[in-house]
Amino acid sequence: MNDFNSIAPFYNFLEKIGFGDYLQNIRKSYLYNIENKEILLIGEGTGKLLTYFLSLPTSCITIVDSSSEMCEILKGLNLNQRKKISIINQSFLDFNIDKYYDFVSTCFFLDCFSQIDSDLCRDKITNLLKSGGFWFDVDFYDPKNCSFSGYYFKFVMKILFCFFRKSTHLGSHSLPCGPQRFCKNFVLRNKSICLSPPLNANLREKVGS
Repeated sequence: MNDFNSIAPFYNFLEKIGFGDYLQNIRKSYLYNIENKEILLIGEGTGKLLTYFLSLPTSCITIVDSSSEMCEILKGLNLNQRKKISIINQSFLDFNIDKYYDFVSTCFFLDCFSQIDSDLCRDKITNLLKSGGFWFDVDFYDPKNCSFSGYYFKFVMKILFCFFRKSTHLGSHSLPCGPQRFCKNFVLRNKSICLSPPLNANLREKVGS
């Protein structure tokens, strides 16, 4: 099981030295029309995406993260005036709730799992989304062709992946080589593929029940 407790205090620092502000810019790239919505943030970590949603006081936010240390960091953010935020310290694979969401985010989450567990997560997310709801997913991947800067980030990614795998016991043995499986009842609304660093960012809308 993935365990990010040991690196939780240093996570933001590691992200900053590896990627600067790029990952945070990607996180915020497709966030629009989500006021008055039920929002689910999966594997939210230190709250990089949550800080954006704090500006939307009418949204109801559920956060699921398996790391108790990450959850403590989230609780330390300025949440005092936000009564509609629920932080659940639990593996998403064990998460069960009688509720449906308008917007689900999995930023740098699914690439931490084995293919089997990743597919289980995708099926679970599909069932938690309302029809017409949006799923925002961002993950690293292993590019086949790279520019010079792409090779630099591929080298950085290889080092970071080995570090994370050793320190957090990642279920994934390698980064995916390209876009991952999505259920048929989704329509792609926006997409970005970047080589430097190698990222897939997708915004999909659920069109079936």
